[in-house]
Amino acid sequence: MDHKEFIENAKKTESHVDTLKINRHYLSVVTLMFIEVSEMLDGIKKQAFYGDSEKLINELGQRLHNINEKSGILMQILEQHGHSGVVNEEHVDYLDTRICHALIGMMTEAGELGECLHNGLETGEFDTVNIMEEFFDGDWYKAIGTDAIGGDWSEQWERIINKLKARFGDKFSEEAVKNRDKDKERAILEGK
Repeated sequence: MDHKEFIENAKKTESHVDTLKINRHYLSVVTLMFIEVSEMLDGIKKQAFYGDSEKLINELGQRLHNINEKSGILMQILEQHGHSGVVNEEHVDYLDTRICHALIGMMTEAGELGECLHNGLETGEFDTVNIMEEFFDGDWYKAIGTDAIGGDWSEQWERIINKLKARFGDKFSEEAVKNRDKDKERAILEGK
């Protein structure tokens, strides 16, 4: 199956809603907490794979403080609205629901991959069947988001490789990770 056929099949099982029925503030705060944890993981990744512990060391305390602060905000929302207020507070009709579905889905799949890593750390082995499922569940959400945006997988794959070539040339280097030309990379991603 190629990526175009995958997208068409993914669309057949897509849930369609006209508006998001959520507490926008709750979703926003949870998303900010996810970002904080993602940035902490980025620091761990850079330390483990790129030999750069600066981000991890410099930001860890602030990130933990930010998460704690946002936890307090979530508790206030729950106290003000009760648990049911988290779900149906308002209708968010100014965002594309398909893109929202894809973004939230990718974030939840990342969480499930986090569970795979945690279980591997605890047991000493990976459940590769589960890992593959989560990887390709993520592709389902990417298919929905790509279709909603009107992107082309082949074109995007090429742009990502060209971005990495601009950063590294033909070989990875820790120095190139630290000294990226983000404007040049963005231009490549925009197809310029």
